[in-house]
Amino acid sequence: MRVGWVELAATPRGVSFRTTEAGHAAVTDFDSLPVITRQVSRRLSFIIEPFRLRAFSLRDIKPYRAGEIETLGAEHDVRRIRIGTSWAGLTTLHLHDLADRILADVAGDEDLSSIDFKGSTLRDEFALFTLIGKKIKGLPDGAPPELQQAIQRAAAGTKRGAVIARSRSEESSTATSGAIRVPDIDRNDLVLSGPDHAQLFAGILKQARYRIIIHSTFLSAAAFEGLQDEFRHAARKGVQIDILWGAARDERTTTQNLNEAIAINQLVQRDPVLRARVRAQMQCTRSHAKLVITDVGRADRYLAVVGSCNWLSARFTRVETSVVLRHPIAVAQVAQDLAELVFANVQTSDVAGDLNRLARQLRRLPTDKGRSLVRIVVGDAHGELSSGQGHCPPPNQR
Repeated sequence: MRVGWVELAATPRGVSFRTTEAGHAAVTDFDSLPVITRQVSRRLSFIIEPFRLRAFSLRDIKPYRAGEIETLGAEHDVRRIRIGTSWAGLTTLHLHDLADRILADVAGDEDLSSIDFKGSTLRDEFALFTLIGKKIKGLPDGAPPELQQAIQRAAAGTKRGAVIARSRSEESSTATSGAIRVPDIDRNDLVLSGPDHAQLFAGILKQARYRIIIHSTFLSAAAFEGLQDEFRHAARKGVQIDILWGAARDERTTTQNLNEAIAINQLVQRDPVLRARVRAQMQCTRSHAKLVITDVGRADRYLAVVGSCNWLSARFTRVETSVVLRHPIAVAQVAQDLAELVFANVQTSDVAGDLNRLARQLRRLPTDKGRSLVRIVVGDAHGELSSGQGHCPPPNQR
């Protein structure tokens, strides 16, 4: 009855259960009754230790604010351990994995769909442990040995001051994604001229039905206004469009592009069609990435365009180079890398959550492998390639 397959009906012979049309369809169309789920919001709170980024529920560790530690320290010998870390290993993908584990512990019959980063908070707090002899009271099962060693070193010290412990997460570096084996890329998916880029961009806005995410290093409100009809066409179909930018060479450049983002949003707000569907993000990603991620008219099919074209500042008159990636795993990797880029700068961005959800969705699709390799180059890996240190596959595999 809860999912609408059976209903309670009154008949001349009394009250009885009967199958609904949906129930008949379920029996006819499926060998076994399908699992019917519904999305609900649940707030999950958990603690991430900074040594190996493991998650613990609030039943395992109680968090304390800095003021509470100060109060306790007035009457007790409290030693502080500050972890020297930039949390470099904490990614949106890792957060989803952690939340999955915590959710399985809290509600075993629920599966994690996505994290609402816009409604989430990340803050630094303290965990409090008591050392009795060599036994650490309050330490949960699965705590990393580095944490145990740091506690023991702090207790063995003669001062109450902070003990700095360096976290392994600082040493992690994922500058280059692994190579992905894909079928050969069609030559028409290698775009070189300005007019071809303009045609590709217009085609993306015409074809999409659900989602477009654009990252253009530089922004121009005039360039957006010139494409306003194309954006309006996409918005009328219900496409949600996010515009990201990353120019951060100096303060003047960042301010200039922020002003262009403001001007684009002002244009959008004056248009009743664009107002509900298009937004230019106000936070700078500090990246020179130039890419587009979009569906191709189907909810389960996406493509990514990666290259040198500044989509929302270009006049489409110069020679540029872009490649259109259609393989789901390659597109998922681009989406994941962009999610981490956004998350690193704006940890409460819902765009990062959308990209992470898309990457997870695409990785579940059946895919074909081919003889070509695609590698997404990120961050410091650019330097490795230019210096000849990066791995380059044989010519017939590039």
